Amino acid sequence: MLCRVATIPAKLGIPMIMLVTKSSVTLSYKPPANADDSKAMKYVTKYRKDGDSEWESMPETSELTETVTGLDENTIYEFAVAVNYEDGTSGPQSDVVRVKTKKTVASKF
Repeated sequence: MLCRVATIPAKLGIPMIMLVTKSSVTLSYKPPANADDSKAMKYVTKYRKDGDSEWESMPETSELTETVTGLDENTIYEFAVAVNYEDGTSGPQSDVVRVKTKKTVASKF
């Protein structure tokens, strides 16, 4: 009798912060190391203000870069990414990265 062993997807690495403005953050990430190329992958970027318990989610995307807009300036946010497969399974969420949006600097003119 043969047993089939399922491969558990590896967790995504920590998202890399590419750009921070006063109201947006652009992140980049790589597919899991042991990703099954036969399964279509979609990524979901999750974010929340530091100290909040509830995550907000961006729409699923197949892109490896995501820009989250509409953020409050001079505020710390936490970001994580999860992978969803076409067959309905999900991989583990990435580790969390924290970033502070920029503050508007008053002009002296």
